Amino acid sequence: MAGHGSFHIASTTWEFISDRRLRESLKEDTRELRKLLRVRAWKSAIVMCGVIIETVLVDQLLQIKLRDPEHLGAAIPDKEAVMGLMLGNLVNLAVKVKLIEPVAEQLQVRDLSKYRNLIHPGRQHLDEVEVDASLVQSAIGLLNRVLKPFLEAEPPTHIRSLFRKIKRKRGADEADVARAIYGWATTRKLDIKRTTSNLIYLPALRIGRKEYAPISIWPDGHIQIKFRHLSRAPYFDAEANRIELKDRLNQLPGVKVTDAELKGYPYVYLSDLLAPECLELFLSILGWMFQQIEQSGQQPMSGQATT
Repeated sequence: MAGHGSFHIASTTWEFISDRRLRESLKEDTRELRKLLRVRAWKSAIVMCGVIIETVLVDQLLQIKLRDPEHLGAAIPDKEAVMGLMLGNLVNLAVKVKLIEPVAEQLQVRDLSKYRNLIHPGRQHLDEVEVDASLVQSAIGLLNRVLKPFLEAEPPTHIRSLFRKIKRKRGADEADVARAIYGWATTRKLDIKRTTSNLIYLPALRIGRKEYAPISIWPDGHIQIKFRHLSRAPYFDAEANRIELKDRLNQLPGVKVTDAELKGYPYVYLSDLLAPECLELFLSILGWMFQQIEQSGQQPMSGQATT
């Protein structure tokens, strides 16, 4: 935690924010909030707290829509509509889709929404709002409570290192695709593994004592699909099901997995997933793949499963 006087703002790298522009904006807004607290600019500090909370919720709600469009994401409107929601509505929607815990201090949320409107001329007088340090403390408390679950899920150091390597070698857009895949994996409670060189991470599903990690992401911008490993995994031990996976992957523009690669390690490139609809399709394929492994995990297979 970092503080200015009696004000304590949760420290974060904002790595859990998937949209690069919003991530950079939040870094700047947080620096600005700390400056406002130092000079005791209470009114501006409250407005900035509201801006930060809104930005975080917008990003995370849109990520849920991307990662889980058929379930929780179905309750979330399109991007333009989400971007236009006021703070109170954003909080209510975030609670509805289980993004954040219900906020016990509903009065505080209502008040913060009201104080965000201080930017409008005459509003302070009309609402007889008294802006002081205690009000700022309340706003920062709400900010920290909203941030808490996201901070707990921030990527560890070796994952952030992978994102930096991808950004350096392949550019910021491809690093954002890797970040989105990582976010998808963590929301599904998949284990994140790394090699001894810390260069790749492998979303892994554990069933009993067995662990299945069918993909890995490399800093040179490719995703390895481990068909050879899948041949010893539940459901995909049957060649017909590996062919089905191949056909699903080949729906992605630019991707062509051949029959010869059904026993190997073909690639999907991060650059293939830059378009939002391509990333959404790829995540849906991953979801289907892990779901089949999990559902078939307790059933007898034609071959012996290994990790």
